[in-house]
Amino acid sequence: MVNNEIRAVFFHMTSLRGNNDWNAIMNVLANHNVSAIVVEGILPTVTVYPSTVAYSTASLDFITPALQYAHPLGIDVYIAMDVLGPGASTTAFMCTEYNGASFNWMNPTNPAVQIYIKALVEELLTKYPQIDGFMYDYMRWMWQSTGGAPPTIDYSTHSKASLENWLGETITSFPGDFAPGGTRFNTFLEWRVSVITQLVADMNTWMREKQSNLKIAAAPWSLIATETDSEIRKFLGQDWQDWAMKGLLDWAAPMSYNNAADLETLFRP
Repeated sequence: MVNNEIRAVFFHMTSLRGNNDWNAIMNVLANHNVSAIVVEGILPTVTVYPSTVAYSTASLDFITPALQYAHPLGIDVYIAMDVLGPGASTTAFMCTEYNGASFNWMNPTNPAVQIYIKALVEELLTKYPQIDGFMYDYMRWMWQSTGGAPPTIDYSTHSKASLENWLGETITSFPGDFAPGGTRFNTFLEWRVSVITQLVADMNTWMREKQSNLKIAAAPWSLIATETDSEIRKFLGQDWQDWAMKGLLDWAAPMSYNNAADLETLFRP
């Protein structure tokens, strides 16, 4: 009988310290039948290991001891990456709002951002070929506010070119009808979904060229409180069920943390 259960513990980057007793931690986890740990290893421009690609790195290497003490106990080690999100090192990496203002969110349509992301994951798997898996986090657009307010990114020249390619037409006025409230805004939002899904597919290809048996997971936005499935797809551009159907994920761990104390009001039946 095959056991498909995964019991995983997530190590947030801010909780990692140089004096961690990794041996004790892993033995406690093994005694509780934990089968995997997920170490938050990469933010958009920060890593928890020495990197020649990232703009800022931790002073210590947290991946090596995780591997050293987890693997002998049969615990898989995944590295999580905040692929997009805030923290761009340069305005050239940022998104553009429909009013022309820069917005601090990594722009997935920018070729320079794509090259940077590829370099990061290839470096990770070159330095640590022993890792068992990779987890996508922040693999989405920014939703500036909840409650149905429309998103306002991305309207850069890079996104205009990507949208034209997706539509198969030349756009003469941009944002124009593609701005929030415009007649083609829903088309713009659908294109945004395709951008995120394509980045997942591209990253899978880049990483599995380095490690063919790498397991791929995701920490997607969950269905909580006031959001609905269609709103999450529409406003975040994150269609992780589609990723799974296309074979781009081995498993997913929808995020379920929230400030609400009453779980009955937090999760819909």
